[in-house]
Amino acid sequence: MVTPWIENYIRLAFRIEKAFQTLYGRRFISYYYGPPAWKAEEDAAPVYPSADLLRMAETLSETLAVQQFEPHRATFLTKQLFAMETICRVFCRGTFGPGGNAVSHALPPGYRETSTAYACLLEVSFQHCAYL
Repeated sequence: MVTPWIENYIRLAFRIEKAFQTLYGRRFISYYYGPPAWKAEEDAAPVYPSADLLRMAETLSETLAVQQFEPHRATFLTKQLFAMETICRVFCRGTFGPGGNAVSHALPPGYRETSTAYACLLEVSFQHCAYL
């Protein structure tokens, strides 16, 4: 069953991809099997401001716990939303550039930079930089 929360999550993914494509000229959603109208509507919509995208991701994160997903799905979505929030924080701070790591400045306060997730995020970010 598709809930409003799931629809908002999917639409946010399209919105982030659109902003990413505008900034970097690349797409990252390879396949989509949901309602065609959602994709068409998001394709036709203007690019959302980065701060609005971040607020949308934070709202989804804050409301995830009450969605009653199975534990493994909730864990997956928690990690996906963390990645979405981080991408939006990078958008808010600017692009990846020489002499600085926008990702480390985009992480929430108190986030442990020694964690495996941070290491993976940096690896993906630096791989992304090679494509710019």
